[in-house]
Amino acid sequence: MRPKEILHGYSIVRVTLDDHRYDTVPVGVVAWDTRKTWYGWRWLEQNERVRGVDATTRTLMQIARNQIRRWADARRVPYEPTPVEPTNAAFWRAVSEILTTGVRLDLPKPMDPMDEPEAEIEFLFEAVCPVDGPCG
Repeated sequence: MRPKEILHGYSIVRVTLDDHRYDTVPVGVVAWDTRKTWYGWRWLEQNERVRGVDATTRTLMQIARNQIRRWADARRVPYEPTPVEPTNAAFWRAVSEILTTGVRLDLPKPMDPMDEPEAEIEFLFEAVCPVDGPCG
């Protein structure tokens, strides 16, 4: 059975804090709107702290973010037989099937459309990511 299409959605980016992949912490969000042909993300920034996220974890996050950017720019995700737009849930579902270890992406979830996506993605990030505050 094919999953229902999600026209406006988001996924949570998580990092794994243990070797068994049970303990994870949210460090970012991706969101998209198929109708507006928009997608964006907000990741934990260098000056923000989250318990358990160290320099090695931040390096893994950077590698994952760069790889996702390359896939989005190319409109291709490995193992997908045809091009996939990052403004579509199918793209993020495919990414979530690949990112399953140190950095993971939850399966897409539906949400109401955003009126101002560039601004509202910050609110989504704040709602799901437990940022302790600036590093320093």
